[in-house]
Amino acid sequence: VPTSAGTPASGSVVGNVSVSPNVLKVSGPAEVIGKIDKVTAAIDVTNMSMDISDSVIPKLYDEKGNEIDTTKLNLNLSTVTVGAQILNTKSVGLNFQTSGKPGEDYQITSITYEPQNVRVKGTAAALNKLDMITIPKEVLDVSGIQSDMTKTVDISSYLPNGVDLVTPSDKDIAVTVEIEKAAVEEFNIPTANISINNLKSGYKVTFDEDKVKVAIAGFSSDLDKLDASKVTADIDVAGLKEGEHTLKLKLNLAEEYAQSGNQTVTFTIEKK
Repeated sequence: VPTSAGTPASGSVVGNVSVSPNVLKVSGPAEVIGKIDKVTAAIDVTNMSMDISDSVIPKLYDEKGNEIDTTKLNLNLSTVTVGAQILNTKSVGLNFQTSGKPGEDYQITSITYEPQNVRVKGTAAALNKLDMITIPKEVLDVSGIQSDMTKTVDISSYLPNGVDLVTPSDKDIAVTVEIEKAAVEEFNIPTANISINNLKSGYKVTFDEDKVKVAIAGFSSDLDKLDASKVTADIDVAGLKEGEHTLKLKLNLAEEYAQSGNQTVTFTIEKK
């Protein structure tokens, strides 16, 4: 069994350790041969920062871990070649994203997780390309939730090829998505900001009022900054004939806002 001894240079860890040849033939008295439990060949990696290979004298041990005196034994090899891969390490952050939308009038306030950084190992070429581990948004689906969501995420499958965790137990990350019920305020937006889709050529739309009242959800601090005069909306008049109609408005809002409930607008279609 090939092993390593000592501690590599700072920022490095031992990767694969191999031995060649990997079979040792031993002959001698039966009472001594019978005590052999394992054979090891340890290479010293102290302060090493790159791959190393060396000739190592195999050592024989009994089942209690005591070294066996080989003076009465014949070994077909006095030394074996042991190679140790020395890998670089790096601390990288995690990037959690979400998919879906919380329940109506709820918004995400924060995504917290522990640990926030993990230590990874790999070749210099592999680590140079890695600054952050991004977990796909589908992993945290917040669709319809109305309370905080806690989930343990195994990040090991999201590591790039050639990169592993220095500490395997770091793979399980406890993630909490915190939400809160948003505030809802009413705003009057200009009907001039409403885009009319699929209006037949030669016709026009006239709104009953210069402004229409809408309800918008968001954090109070964001709602305080909202300029209603710049909010735009859409209606689709496909298939509608001349006369008065009432349709649902689709508000065009930045991601920190959400349309609360259904708002409608009344208008008239007539020939130009």
